[in-house]
Amino acid sequence: MLRRGGRLAIVDGTWYDRRDKTLGKRLWQNLSVSLIILTEHRVPHYQKLNEDFIDNLWSSNVKRPDVDVELLTSTGFKEVDVVEGLNRTLFKNLDYLKNGHAGERFLITDLK
Repeated sequence: MLRRGGRLAIVDGTWYDRRDKTLGKRLWQNLSVSLIILTEHRVPHYQKLNEDFIDNLWSSNVKRPDVDVELLTSTGFKEVDVVEGLNRTLFKNLDYLKNGHAGERFLITDLK
């Protein structure tokens, strides 16, 4: 429960967006494995998630953060602000190459 005048901040990402699994993203992920091995001296382990589970997530087949904004405005939030494309801000240079393929991060803020 958020009282009047309270600030809401949501930081999330498009982790399981089915529409974002392009050939380019898959190639990028494969490249990131080599970069992680070379720079961190470890082998990353990507967990294979159950496809049925991912298909049943509400966020797998919708355009985020647009749907998040719709949900918030339908519950009474009036001035929803969205900052998209945070990957370039959060990850610099090599970190972006190693982790940027995993989904676009975004920030949503509003006052109640």
